[in-house]
Amino acid sequence: MSGRAGERSAAPDPFGFRINAARLTFPFRNGPCLASEASDRDAPSGPAGTSRAATADRHRGKGNSVRHINSRSCDGTSDRNAHAPLPSAVRAAQEALGWADPSLGPLCVELVAEVAQRIGVAEESVVLGTGGPSLAFALLRSVACGAPGTALELIVPHGGYDLYADLARRLPAAVCTRVPATADGRQDLPALAARATGRNSVILLGNPQDPTGTVIRGAELCRFLDAVPPEAMVVLDETHWEFVRDPGFTPAAGLINRYPRLVVVRNLSVVHGLGGLRLAYAAGAPDLIEVMQRQILPHDVSMLAQLVALASLRTPAEVRSRTDAIVRERERLREELRLLGFQVPPSETNQLWLPLGRESMRFALAGRAQGADIALRPGEGVRITAGPPEHGDRVLRAAAAFACASATPRCDSEVIDRL
Repeated sequence: MSGRAGERSAAPDPFGFRINAARLTFPFRNGPCLASEASDRDAPSGPAGTSRAATADRHRGKGNSVRHINSRSCDGTSDRNAHAPLPSAVRAAQEALGWADPSLGPLCVELVAEVAQRIGVAEESVVLGTGGPSLAFALLRSVACGAPGTALELIVPHGGYDLYADLARRLPAAVCTRVPATADGRQDLPALAARATGRNSVILLGNPQDPTGTVIRGAELCRFLDAVPPEAMVVLDETHWEFVRDPGFTPAAGLINRYPRLVVVRNLSVVHGLGGLRLAYAAGAPDLIEVMQRQILPHDVSMLAQLVALASLRTPAEVRSRTDAIVRERERLREELRLLGFQVPPSETNQLWLPLGRESMRFALAGRAQGADIALRPGEGVRITAGPPEHGDRVLRAAAAFACASATPRCDSEVIDRL
């Protein structure tokens, strides 16, 4: 901490965001994404003839009182579930503070059994850790140890979760190769497979991808895995899989027996609202899981995290109800943003991605003015997390203000006349 008393300076984080005490996440670079004037005129109106200007007017005028979001609210800068943990998980945490069950040891035996049963794999195919990056790092260390003297190559899609790319810098003689996205912004699976050369190659991708929300369907995923050299490793991050509603999606845990060099990583922080407890699991072939386990420190996952996760996993109906609510809010935000003239790609996560480019900073400032914190990526766009409707309303008010300032003179004058 530096500066005068009560002030905290902004510090860079490894994702490429910059976060300060007020949770304002700026800077960033290139290309506007608002629809052109012609597309504004030609775009179909919303319900009852809702135009972009009318939608802007509706949202811009909503609510005079703005408050900043506290630590218990969705802040848009994180992909976590904006809701508190489930009531059963909270009760488990309260009880856990007063006692410890010796049956829940450092290997997380009961939680491993619960996870294995729920995803349909053997217990020896599951390992727990303190987050997806921690588990991925354990795997990378095990690969590096298995090929001494050979450079480890981590292959990632451009625009994916940057913390994974950062892992390569933490290993000696490791390099990271970023593969550009396709023209429509999706992960280029053939190009990713073509980059892998042998046992020292690890491909790491997300399904759905963070932050764009694009999904790899089951048949497409199998074609990709068939194209990867059999000795290369694939790590598939499925942190957001429970938000997917695409019928073509196939959870990859069911593929680990068919593809012995595939490891599936899932973080429990997003769906279950347990971000502060740092808990994730990986599923893969037993020999890979055993090697990964050797790279994880004993007692890495706390007793509290184990008990709370067990309670949350055992209430699947409540979890599904929450994910359904978040998906509904995600689709509401997407529809309203499109009516305002934004290009908003479909998403299968709890987030929406706006490829704003040079306009990203200005959009974030508009969000800040409305008390809606929004995550930015340098020169690419902004990420909005779907949370409670009141946060979504603040985002829409910010988007309306941004759209009015960016609109054609005709659209802008229409809005002004209504204010």
